[in-house]
Amino acid sequence: MKKIFVCSPLRGDIKENINKAKGYSKRIVSRGHIPITPHIYFTQFLDDTIEAERNMGRKMGMELLRLCDELWVFGDKITEGMKKEIDYCKKIKKKIIYIENMKKLISLISTEGKTKKQIKNEMKEAWQKFEKSSEKEQEKAFYDLLSGQGSFLPPIGKHNQGKLFTK
Repeated sequence: MKKIFVCSPLRGDIKENINKAKGYSKRIVSRGHIPITPHIYFTQFLDDTIEAERNMGRKMGMELLRLCDELWVFGDKITEGMKKEIDYCKKIKKKIIYIENMKKLISLISTEGKTKKQIKNEMKEAWQKFEKSSEKEQEKAFYDLLSGQGSFLPPIGKHNQGKLFTK
């Protein structure tokens, strides 16, 4: 099992962001991995609004990040704390997966004339390819797909463009 560090916002609506982080963690478990989500459990005993405690949480989080196999970035907005985690992973050459890009790729799968099982299999295959790719390959796949040259997914159906394909 891989240890996956969950990189997602905390500040702002802390309660809502923690609930989202719980959902992200559950998705990681459903993929057979172990989620490492410090902002879920550090907030149980550290107060993010107190700078010294926030800094302690960040420091401990970075130590946990160092022990993980990959960093998965959730959300379409990168916060200051998330940027530090991403930059650290780039520095130590740890694999980073941008989940929003994957969701966008999946949203472009053509559903025309396919059964739910076929669509699910195509989504699973796309996810597996995406997960194994480098950050540059992920970015290239996303832009290639938008331009109609994608290799990660089957051909795009025009009716799917701009929609998020969900379960």
